[in-house]
Formats: sequence, structure tokens, C-alpha cells
Amino acid sequence: MKNWYLYILPILMLLPVFLLRDYTVDNELRYLSIADEALRDGSLFAFHNHGAAYADKPPLYFWFMMAFRSLTGTHCMALIGLLTIVPAIVIMYIMNLWCFGRGAAATRIAPPMLALLTCVMFAGGTVVLRMDMLMTMFIVLALYSFWKIYTKKESKADRFLLPVWIFLAVFSKGAVGILMPVTVIVAFLVLERKTGTTGRYLGWRTWGIIAALAAAWFAAVYMEGGSSYLDNLLFKQTVGRGVNSFHHKEPVWYYLKTIWYSAAPWSLFVAVMFVKIASSCDMRRDPLLRFFMTTVVTTFVIMSLVSSKIDIYLLPIYPFFIYAAFLAVDRCRIDGWIKTSVIIPSAVFSCVFPALFFCRDLLPVIPGNIHLIYIGGAVLSLMAAGGIVMAVKGHVRAAIASTAAGMLLCIFCSSFTLPCFNPYIGVSQLAAKGVETAESRDVTHYAYYKFRGDNMDVFIGKELTTIDEFDDLVKLEESGTPTLLFVRGRELRREEELGELLEKSFVDKIGDYSIYLLNDTNASKNL
Repeated sequence: MKNWYLYILPILMLLPVFLLRDYTVDNELRYLSIADEALRDGSLFAFHNHGAAYADKPPLYFWFMMAFRSLTGTHCMALIGLLTIVPAIVIMYIMNLWCFGRGAAATRIAPPMLALLTCVMFAGGTVVLRMDMLMTMFIVLALYSFWKIYTKKESKADRFLLPVWIFLAVFSKGAVGILMPVTVIVAFLVLERKTGTTGRYLGWRTWGIIAALAAAWFAAVYMEGGSSYLDNLLFKQTVGRGVNSFHHKEPVWYYLKTIWYSAAPWSLFVAVMFVKIASSCDMRRDPLLRFFMTTVVTTFVIMSLVSSKIDIYLLPIYPFFIYAAFLAVDRCRIDGWIKTSVIIPSAVFSCVFPALFFCRDLLPVIPGNIHLIYIGGAVLSLMAAGGIVMAVKGHVRAAIASTAAGMLLCIFCSSFTLPCFNPYIGVSQLAAKGVETAESRDVTHYAYYKFRGDNMDVFIGKELTTIDEFDDLVKLEESGTPTLLFVRGRELRREEELGELLEKSFVDKIGDYSIYLLNDTNASKNL
């Protein structure tokens, strides 16, 4: 791979995030718990979370997590992070190969790569442990295979790879993996008035391979999880979420509002370039630009019509609108609108370093490493200021590269302060303190109050009791059962009687969580 360092260096800027931070409670810790439960139960296709069926996600991502857990004996954040880092690298490589060809100069491929990697949602998809980046990689590969077939530059493998990539996209995340590439291909052929050739791409071979792979998957699900699990997978998690979602339900215009900050800081630049593409006959004659625009618009409309919506569901469109914008930059005159769309975010970032001195009262919570935030802010401000100068001179590509590189360097420097925030990000330190306390007091019963603490079993090694009502907590306290209890600060602030009940049982505070020891029968021991 020529210019391989351009793919590795930006990713290295994000690597400390995986090495130094804790798992988030809502999703990441749940995935770890599901993987552990699957390993205990010997499940490969029907997953459960504390005994309840979890058909929300297909198995591919969990298989990787289970494999890493089996190989290392523990959950390693750096290894699991490869499931988003490697797909991000592959996506950037394929997009560069697609748009600029083999052997493209570093100055040509670096700006769109840096812009893509610093988009809020793409950066988030890279550093958060979710299936979306894996699915996005397979979607990009599927559409790239289609394009090679469409332009008659395919290899013998591409006609078989197209359905395989589509299936793997589904096998990574779900129905979007087939919905997006199929609708994009059909929409593009309609736009090009070539609907008669649809069978060349979506013919019996494509559907036959997808159907065969899907049938094998569903048969395995039925054998392992039964008809109820299969019904949950096929209908509740697909039709249910698509038509009248029970989860993440949002209005049809939701993405029109959120795309502006999800695509930041390059949302203005992309918007201006899309207007340029739409208004320029010369650019509309470029079939690749038309295909990228069709991909973005079709996916945006389809996902807006789906009932369940969160920002990261649109992750697959980010490579296409970023690279479409850069293809258009090469084909048009750099005017004031384009310059301004780059100058504005660069100007904002150039103010980061001086702004830190006005926010210094917020920073003392970072003992010892506070200087790293100032260093990161200084680097970002200097490189963003350089971006302003370059944009004013009309060097838009260089301006974006400078500001984006400053963002990555700032993230790199600041990420070394993450250990200070881990008690607020995750619960591993909380669980460790709880286990230490419980073992020293011969307590074997754990409970949590009104937060998602069930997946703390990953760290504690045993199930925890859920307490959702104050009256149930009173009954537990009156029962005389020695219990190690975890309580979130939000509940303590909201419920005055909760603090009064637990005041004499307080053990320690970790982040925004407090630990209590109810019905201590070994009061003579030191905590």
C-alpha cells in the first residue's frame, strides 16, 4: 500500500483513547456481558443478556469479541478497538482507490482522509465500540464492487463479492446492510435510465448467494434459539424498528436537524460543495459524482423514513459526502463561499487555546496532566490559524488538512488525561472497589439502584440484584441481608429520603457513584 503511513499516523492519534479509557455503561459494557454469557452458554447465534433474548444485533461482532476473550482470557479494549480501527482504515483506502486511483500523491489523498476522520460522527464511530463501522466497511466494499461491475472494470471475483459484502453488512448490524446498497444501486440505475440492466448487478446470482447465506444463518438461529428468537430477529428488530419503533423513535425530519453537528466541523464545506455539484452542469456529467450524490441522498431519505433513528445510523454516508465534496473541489473555481466554509470552523478552533484560560476553573479536576490539554489546545489553535491563512489564499485542501491534523493532535495530547475521567465514563473502578469492600466484609450479595448496573457482572463475576423502587430498597435494608449497594449520584440528588436511608451505610464515592454496605454483620472490621 503506497503512502501507508498516511493511514496509520491519523489512527495512531486516536489509539490512546482505546488504551486509556474505560468501557461505557450503556452499550460497550452490555456487549461484553453478552459475549461472556454466550461463552458460558456455548451460544453462537442466539444471544442473551442476563437470560433475556438479545436479538438486536447479528453475531459477527460478538464472534470477534468472544474470540478475543477466549484468546486473552479477558476483555482487551485495544483488541476490540481493532473492530472499528481496521474498518476505518479499509474505508479510507477503498475511497482513495476509488476516487484517485492507485499511486495517488500524498497531497491528494491526505485532505479527504483527514476530513473524514475528524467528522464528529466518523471519529465517534472509530473510537466507540459499536458494529456500525464494521457494517459501513462492508457497505463501501459492496458499492465499490458494484461500481467496478457498472464501469466494466470488475474482476471475476467482484460478481460474487457483491452479494457477500451485502450479506456481511447485514451480518454485522442488520437490515440497513442490505437496505442501503440495494436501494442506492436501484436509484442510481433509475437516474441513469438503465433499469434494464438491474439484473446484471441484482440478478439471480446476487440474490441466490444472499438467500443461501441468510438461510444458513436463520436455520442456525432457529436450532439454537427457537422460533421465538427467530421471530424477534426477523420481525421485531427489523419491521418493528422500521415501521413503528419501540426504541429511538424520532420524527421524519430528525436527521435534517442533527446532520449539521454530526458532520461538524466540515458540514458547511460539504453543504457548499453539494450546492456547487447540483448547480454545475460540468460536475453533473461526472458519473462518479452522480453515484456518490445518489448514495448520500437516497440513504438520507430512506433512513429518515425508518422510524428508529440515532445519529450513528447515518454513518455509511459520511465517506461518500466527504469524498464527493473533495472531488468537486478539484473541478470548480475556489470562490468566497468555499473559502468561508473552511475559514469558519478553522477560526473557531483557532480560539481553543485562549479559551482554555477562561475555562481554567473547570480543569483542576485533572491532577498532574492538565498541561497536556493546554499543549493540545495550543497545537490545534496554531494549525487552525494556519488553515485560515491557507483558505484565504485559496488552498482549500491544505487548509482542511492543517485544521484536521491539529484536531487529531489535540485529541492525542488530551487523551492522556482520560484516566482522570474514567470514574465518570465507566464503572470498572467502581466495581473493583465494591469487590474489595465486599470481600473484606464477607459480603456476597451485590445490588444497584436505578441505573444500568446489571452488566457490572463483567467485572464482579456474579449477578447483581436490580432495585428500581425506593420501597424495594427499604425492604432490602429491613431484611437484614448483607448487601454491597451501588447508587448513582443523580438518584441521591433527586431523592432526599434515599440519602437519609443510606447515610450510615456509606463506604466510598467513585466518580458520580457511591458505594454502600447494608446490614454489615462485621462492623468491627475496618473498611
